[in-house]
Amino acid sequence: MEGPEWKNSTVIRDNVAVQIEKLKEQGGGDILVNDSVQLVQTLHEKGLVDECRLMVYPTVLGAGKRLFGETIAASALRLAESRPVGDDGIGILIYRPAVETATGNHLVRSGRRWGLAVVAAAACLWLGAAQAWAVDPLRAATTSGHSETRETIPITRTAGAQPRVAISLGRGPMPKLGEGDRLRGLGEVQVTNTCVEPDRRCIGRRYSFSPRASAWLVLARGRAVAGGPGAKRVSARERVTCGQRRPNRNHHCVLVISEAQMTVPGAGRLPCRPRTCFLNLVVAAHHPNARHGNRLIIGADRPDGSVEQGKGRVSALAIAAGADPETRSPTSSRRIHRSVPMSPNRGGGWVSVYSVKLPNLRKGDVITARARQRLDIRGLGNAVFDSNQIVLAQGPRKVGSGPVARRSAKPGPALDEANGFNCTQGPSAYRTPCVSRKVGQIEIKRTPADSRGRPVPLFVNLICRGLIKEAQPKRAQEAKIRRGGYLRVKRYLGS
Repeated sequence: MEGPEWKNSTVIRDNVAVQIEKLKEQGGGDILVNDSVQLVQTLHEKGLVDECRLMVYPTVLGAGKRLFGETIAASALRLAESRPVGDDGIGILIYRPAVETATGNHLVRSGRRWGLAVVAAAACLWLGAAQAWAVDPLRAATTSGHSETRETIPITRTAGAQPRVAISLGRGPMPKLGEGDRLRGLGEVQVTNTCVEPDRRCIGRRYSFSPRASAWLVLARGRAVAGGPGAKRVSARERVTCGQRRPNRNHHCVLVISEAQMTVPGAGRLPCRPRTCFLNLVVAAHHPNARHGNRLIIGADRPDGSVEQGKGRVSALAIAAGADPETRSPTSSRRIHRSVPMSPNRGGGWVSVYSVKLPNLRKGDVITARARQRLDIRGLGNAVFDSNQIVLAQGPRKVGSGPVARRSAKPGPALDEANGFNCTQGPSAYRTPCVSRKVGQIEIKRTPADSRGRPVPLFVNLICRGLIKEAQPKRAQEAKIRRGGYLRVKRYLGS
């Protein structure tokens, strides 16, 4: 390397130990070594390593790359700190040099402050003693079932005046976080406007305006914490104006969060203790004409005035600091079906729209997916309720999971919940050709195999169904699936 591209970088071509010794004398903070076993060994032999951080996995490899080579002389270390990570028996151990005395080992303090010392981190390997990667350090979690925490939120006159937590991924399922971990979050939630005209199904004060709804993810110290000092936003705000004006009334709308990412900072820079954080999906709604009692429904309204839920989900994936898990990223834009059957007052059957094959899945793999679909309802004469879901199945055309997929996936074979919106003929948030977006995640808890133990490939499918709104002719009709959609799957390889 002649000229480094990184800012404030210097290339050391020879006499590494001498150069590092000079650098230590300058002061200014810790020096970290990542991604170089050879450099760590060289510095250790020269007595320049003042701290060694190891992540130990409860797995015996039998062979692998060693952190300390056979030519390194014996040296005593003293355990300075230890802490567990997660619930899988993984531990972080921090060692510092010790010297032998008549009364035992004691820490070496050579006159330099520890803050100016070299820290030889096995972080690049996160290894047990001297072994290379034993397990992909992935911790995944997903809410399941009816995970909504409330049925309605207030519609205010001012944007963001009264945000509320709609879905919470909390203690227990939520991955325990450590400094330097990479956290990735996904979320979906369906919201619904209440009735326009007086009706039994009205929830709260009825309204004719179209509320502006928004949603985002926060890392928080509690299940109901939506903002303030107890929450840190980790995603952009997703927004939709959920149309209420007939004949182009959306009625239902879906907010999708697909780009929540953060690197977990050190202690004191989070609103929560890293091991007890909540990942909350927050929703707010507003309109200048809103009045007290106007409500936005989390889920869907029923004819009897109750609320149907189980239409949203939050997922989290934590990747240990320094880890670089192996991934596969297959994508498909080939339409399995090019139309969706519909009939009046009741939907047609589910059909598979896009499919991605996943051979050789293993226990511990984590699968995330993003999908986009374009539904064209021109020629049907009215609005259509467009519902979608991402599922794990045993064939590219399957809309049901099948026994192998059900046994293999956690929390279940569905990567997200079935939800949807009204696709309209005229101007609205979802005007034909209507674009629907989906995100989801599952973990493989059992290697897929048939009754004889033979491996079984599984498929991630985007499935769709539609319901024609209002009265329509009795004959069956079809909506068209247009080009421009896709299904993108990312597979993180586990142990």
